[in-house]
Amino acid sequence: MINLLSNALKFTGKGGEIEVRVAKTETVIKDKEEELSKLYLNEEERNQIVEDPRAKLEKFTIQVADNGAGISEEGLKQLFTDYSSL
Repeated sequence: MINLLSNALKFTGKGGEIEVRVAKTETVIKDKEEELSKLYLNEEERNQIVEDPRAKLEKFTIQVADNGAGISEEGLKQLFTDYSSL
């Protein structure tokens, strides 16, 4: 998230616009353990959430839009590749 915002600032010129939107996504979570496996939690943190019946998992959608330089077609293919720089 920090890289996303940093790049929006870096590649949007003076007078440009950056828009950030955050929305709670309505979702039904069928398998709490499976969803938790996708998060960066250690085993102890994960177990605490699974065992607590009050614990809820909520999903959010984060969108960042700007009128900067954009990303090339080739860059889009690498966008979510670990340790790559476009």
